[in-house]
Amino acid sequence: MSARVKIDLLSQAVKQMVRKVMPNMESVDNQSFSDSKIAFLDDSGALRLTVASENLYCIRSDDNYVDILYSDNKGLLRKYLLRRRLKSVEETCAGTSLVRCHRQFIVNLLKVKILRCSDVGYELELDNKELPPIPVSKTYAKSIAEKFR
Repeated sequence: MSARVKIDLLSQAVKQMVRKVMPNMESVDNQSFSDSKIAFLDDSGALRLTVASENLYCIRSDDNYVDILYSDNKGLLRKYLLRRRLKSVEETCAGTSLVRCHRQFIVNLLKVKILRCSDVGYELELDNKELPPIPVSKTYAKSIAEKFR
């Protein structure tokens, strides 16, 4: 199987997965996400960061702060620290390809390369080798696994 065929199959699988996450969207294609940007506000309501959804990898929580991991225009991995709770960021990301997979993580389904089952549960491997695998907690394991069927 050629690399191009593998990429096409992966692209189709991601589109099907996103349709399951957002069933009320009429058409899901690469263009529908490439134009969308996600704005991140801090606790005071001030705009701190705007990221194109196709550049966003994941959001990691640390108490009242979140690390937003994304790639810049040159493809380099960047991290932005924002004072905001993960729950409120999750509400902001509703209707996008970002889903909660752990009490500390929100992941972009468009950036997931592999869903791996290990001794401790599921892990999500993203398409950036600099990022470690993202854990999937038991709470979210069933919903995440369904998105990959």
